[in-house]
Amino acid sequence: MQCLSTTLCLTFAICSIPLQLTVMVTRRELQTPQTKVPGNDGNDLSQQQASAPPPPGKIGWPVVGDHTLAFYRDTAQFLESNTTRFGPVFRTRILNKPTVMVTSYSGVKACVSTPLLERATAFKPFMARLFGEDNLMLQGDEDRRSQAMALHCVFGCDNLHTFSDTLDAALRVATNHFKTTLEKQHQLDIYSSMKQFCTTMTLALFLGVSEHDTELIERISGVATTHWHGITALPIPFNVFGHKSTFDKALSAKEELLAIIRERIELTQRSTPVPPEQQVLAQIAKSLGQDDERTLNNMLIFVSALIPKALGALLSHLMIRLFRVGNESLLEKARSDSDFLFRCIQEVERLDPPILAGRRVVVPGEIVVIDGYAVPDGDVVMFMYPQANRDPTVYSAPNEFHPDRWLNNDLPTPLTYGAGIGECIGKHLSRQLMVRVAKVFLTQFDITLDDALAADDPHPKSKWLPVARPATPIPCTITPVI
Repeated sequence: MQCLSTTLCLTFAICSIPLQLTVMVTRRELQTPQTKVPGNDGNDLSQQQASAPPPPGKIGWPVVGDHTLAFYRDTAQFLESNTTRFGPVFRTRILNKPTVMVTSYSGVKACVSTPLLERATAFKPFMARLFGEDNLMLQGDEDRRSQAMALHCVFGCDNLHTFSDTLDAALRVATNHFKTTLEKQHQLDIYSSMKQFCTTMTLALFLGVSEHDTELIERISGVATTHWHGITALPIPFNVFGHKSTFDKALSAKEELLAIIRERIELTQRSTPVPPEQQVLAQIAKSLGQDDERTLNNMLIFVSALIPKALGALLSHLMIRLFRVGNESLLEKARSDSDFLFRCIQEVERLDPPILAGRRVVVPGEIVVIDGYAVPDGDVVMFMYPQANRDPTVYSAPNEFHPDRWLNNDLPTPLTYGAGIGECIGKHLSRQLMVRVAKVFLTQFDITLDDALAADDPHPKSKWLPVARPATPIPCTITPVI
């Protein structure tokens, strides 16, 4: 398996080699009369700021200087060694492209808040064929803001209460389906269990499936998984004598998912009145107007494996923190005090964000100053959420699980959901779902983790790519509370 991972990384790097292999890599000149900085409202900087130095580090030669494999093998070690040597902002070569890594809280916040870093260009090579180009992730800033505003009626904090019945229905479907699963198997892995629960819940929420649609739930779950595997596969489709590449299977799964989404939308449109379990789907389709492609592509994101994996990762870490041996007092307080439970969720969001990094490209013709370093146009910028959320200049005892730190209302919020113009539109919905699911597991289930996971053990390491999860399975027994 390790050999396969190595081969994939190297092949991907080779596939992205510029045609001019013989051209020597040199440092680009960073002088420009229009250097700008995030949060500077577009005004030119002073001459002193305009002459900001480039980030430290080495981008090396194409291919031979690429560090993708080292980053993939041990992300935490790669970042620690480079930040120790160069500081919280450094330059390297990832996927054969000059890349600036940003790990400080201030730097990451600047990255997610500035319009001078472009999202669409950074993600299209990886996601366009699997999700379509007309959606929130891959559109330019103006179109993305337009779609986000249209969807605010669903995801906005002030509007979630109007879908309370739909959320309750989705949670009920997921709970009953999960209990049925437990009748067949009690010994489980904590992450797989949370992911399975969240998969059913999101399908019920966004597609309006009911607890009686067992076969449909299993079918969509399997197709969504196959589709998701295309994210980490070589983007080369082939079909030889019926043997398909992983990417080709993902493309076929995409078409099947789109067909299912289309059927569910048509079912909703024929329903008068729309039943509570289909309200979210109906409102999303209405908000995005008559553009069928845009609606389908955005729905593809919502029903893909991305959201269940992210929520499943957060819930896994929350359950580990609360149910591990020696944390009985913490568990009882979370069960009896909703405010404390929410603080626990905030602390898990800070310590264990499900997404490792954001990826952007500097807008052509611009230079972005991040933490005092000038990043030229064309460079890729990767900003690391886990490191920013543990910045010791922002959070005291940053590696400790301390929920009551959030009693301080002046403490900067974690950057797990972004910030400013780059804030995730699903932030409030995600937190609403986290609270509801956590209460279900705290009141309706008992979880026994592997005995080896004692309270004084270090927190289990994470595997970060493509979505964070415990690096090794953590066995557990989950039983319904009668």
